[in-house]
Amino acid sequence: MALLEMTTQELYDALQRGEKPILLDVREPEEFEFTHLPEAKLIPLGELKDRVGEVIRLRSAHPQMPIVVICRLGGRSEKAIEFLARNGVEDCYNLVGGVNEYSKLDSNILSY
Repeated sequence: MALLEMTTQELYDALQRGEKPILLDVREPEEFEFTHLPEAKLIPLGELKDRVGEVIRLRSAHPQMPIVVICRLGGRSEKAIEFLARNGVEDCYNLVGGVNEYSKLDSNILSY
């Protein structure tokens, strides 16, 4: 299965249009506390195996919404998407460049 990707510009534009994708942040709690996209749900990559049920429930509650998986640069989110796909969660997009790239479009999001 090919990895689905979303650019930061695509996400920014979608949010500006009022679209509400499911935002899944797989960074560590201290990274999330430092900066995160509003309405993002934090499930650190290391906890995803034990908390995959939460993502499955989100997907079931909102089957029409894409899941955008976010990390700092895009590597952890890619691993998360691979894990989710193996567990039946589809339509997940890797945010290319992560929050660092997104911070170039939204001054409320800090780069680190």
